[in-house]
Amino acid sequence: LEVKPRGEEPETQVPETQLARLTDSQYRTIVRDVFGSGIALPTNLDPVDEVNGFESVGASYSSISALGVERFEAAAFQVAEQVLADTNSREEVLSCESGPPESRTCREEVFSRLGRILWRRPLNSEELSRLLAVSEEAIRVLEEEEAGWEFGLAMLLMSPSFLYREELGTSGELNAHELSAKLSFFLW
Repeated sequence: LEVKPRGEEPETQVPETQLARLTDSQYRTIVRDVFGSGIALPTNLDPVDEVNGFESVGASYSSISALGVERFEAAAFQVAEQVLADTNSREEVLSCESGPPESRTCREEVFSRLGRILWRRPLNSEELSRLLAVSEEAIRVLEEEEAGWEFGLAMLLMSPSFLYREELGTSGELNAHELSAKLSFFLW
């Protein structure tokens, strides 16, 4: 903002679009909205630096530290474990119409649905394939169906697509998903 003499309008420069990190409050609210209010979240997530007293402005300039990555990973697995341990959460989150919970089609349906909510956009086929591959590898290595769900849910919650609000657009304009996410965070 440029200061001008009285009577002249200040010239405002709009910053370039970028990735804005979720604040702790936003992270907690989204997790509770998606997985239920009974989810206990750790209190030691990587903090966002405030800029001029505003945490949401600071989120536009904050990255995640190495310690923060470890904390978000631990939080993601804690959330996944709680969802799977609670019968009501499990039934609600893992419900699918395409087959039994142990089927690949069910995991694909659930991860697509949750990915669209958590990442604030649909997953593309490569992202969904990678997510299913991690889930299937966890099942194979740990020899538990539960592990596939746990690692898949944790992967959704550890992804930069969840931890950062994408407002990159193309040709200077936000796409429909970015615009609706930006509007929802503004109204929130």
